[in-house]
Amino acid sequence: MCLIYETDNTQESEDTVNLLNVPRMWRFRIPITFDHMRQELNSKFQDLKPKPRVLQRFLLEDDILQALRYLPNIMLLQRTLLHKLQRKLDRAEANAQLKVRDIKKDNLAGHDTERWIDEFSKVWEMTRLRLSQGQPFFNYYF
Repeated sequence: MCLIYETDNTQESEDTVNLLNVPRMWRFRIPITFDHMRQELNSKFQDLKPKPRVLQRFLLEDDILQALRYLPNIMLLQRTLLHKLQRKLDRAEANAQLKVRDIKKDNLAGHDTERWIDEFSKVWEMTRLRLSQGQPFFNYYF
């Protein structure tokens, strides 16, 4: 596999049985992460033609995209809790009796209750952080 996708053009035949002894297998490679890709894009943005505006937009709104992946489960949690509580919950009763730890412990919304609540809290932290920085959570540029 051209020594694990490096696609070197060397003519010499490497011993694929002893890959641990091949020096090229131990080269330092920069890890590919969102931060690395964002840094590379920003450093080369002026030279690129055409400008990768869609990619830049995705990288700028990475936190929003991460939060959106939890949205279906948050909707399931809301729908299940509304169904279980039969829409009979008022504010006074909720403040006095209903606690998140009890909902988790009793699995009120089913066997995925704890996971759904944890996902909701992750999204809330992302949203709260973005709002505390004065940024709207969604920017529409239509």
